[in-house]
Amino acid sequence: MNTRRLFSRWFALVAASAAGASACGPTITAEQFSASVCTNGGYVPLVGVTPTVPVDYLELRSAASAPSSQNTRGMLCATATDRARCMSAYAAINDPSGWSVSLDGLTQQLVFTRGDEVGVVATVDALRAFLAPVDAPADAALLATASGFRVRCDGANVRPTATGYELRLFSGTTCGRNTGLDVHVVAVSRAGVVQTLQTERLEDSNPNCVIGRRTEGVSVGAVARDASVLGAYFADMAALESSAVRAFERLARELDALGAPATLIARARSAARDEVRHARVAGSLARRFGASAPAVSSDELAVRDRLAVARENAVEGCVRETFGALVGTFQARAARDPDVARAMGAIARDETEHAALAWDVAAWLEPQLTDAERASLARDRSEALDALMRGASVAADEALVATVGAPTLAQTHALLAPLRATLWS
Repeated sequence: MNTRRLFSRWFALVAASAAGASACGPTITAEQFSASVCTNGGYVPLVGVTPTVPVDYLELRSAASAPSSQNTRGMLCATATDRARCMSAYAAINDPSGWSVSLDGLTQQLVFTRGDEVGVVATVDALRAFLAPVDAPADAALLATASGFRVRCDGANVRPTATGYELRLFSGTTCGRNTGLDVHVVAVSRAGVVQTLQTERLEDSNPNCVIGRRTEGVSVGAVARDASVLGAYFADMAALESSAVRAFERLARELDALGAPATLIARARSAARDEVRHARVAGSLARRFGASAPAVSSDELAVRDRLAVARENAVEGCVRETFGALVGTFQARAARDPDVARAMGAIARDETEHAALAWDVAAWLEPQLTDAERASLARDRSEALDALMRGASVAADEALVATVGAPTLAQTHALLAPLRATLWS
């Protein structure tokens, strides 16, 4: 289809151009803290950690990744009397338990060797006993991150106190509905007790960071408050994709009732089938990151008149789906997680077709409206784009930028600028 091929080429060019945009989001002051738990600009959890009883080897592992140079320390079975037996015991570890990590929704655990002993630390209480007394900033940071907070290496973030340490830590996400990014002052006592002393909302979330075609009469539930950043992202996506199934099924019925060409009706039905697949993929990714998609419900969706169909198509299709396809194309290039990159590549190809469908529906439907009705649709499109621009004032969480390929603020603006200039000129 000519429209789809045109959109696909244009999206690829804009996504490649936006990838080079530099970030310039707001900074957070750290003047009240005196040092940092980061190393060379990054948080490496095991650097500086001091177990109560010294160990030969320490490894922070998760269910999704093998050890790397950043999450191991020391030499495996270095002082074991029977190193082969120690190595065999280490290789036999198969404990799926651990504490939840707010950043990626997975579980983590510590594995250590100490002489002939091979051990696993799989709960926050066990970690507290393993580290106490907390006499190093790295101990405090590891306990705090195991308790659901995360470190940002954007300046000083730790200070000693008479009873332990206080850290500047973060939680939440800037992507999704009814969420936000919070900064906290967190105290960790020498006994390893973690306590939140102060919380401040830094940024409200951007509800437009996950785009899907919506239709009136469909209700989407809220993602669980304790969901991880990545889990919440994909849970929200899965719910919106499920909502889009109903939107396209309704569009197909309405196009049929309005006497649209059979090709447009068939493409709407095909889009509904695409969205079923997208919801399944997003739901699987949400579960991988420890979350589940909220419920989607609707009453019987009535067939609407010509103007109502055109208005929803203008906003949900010509604006939101076009931008969603553009972001998906960008994410397919930028996502560092290979499974996510593959998923976004397949979804972006389908969404490009859905965006092309919206503009083809508009090309068939809008000439049948009055001049005043077409003018009102132009205003609706402009207002919908303005809403996306307002959402682009919220920076994406660093976990989404890295894993999902979410565009930074600067990159989002680089995606939106040609959208306005090209499609609304």
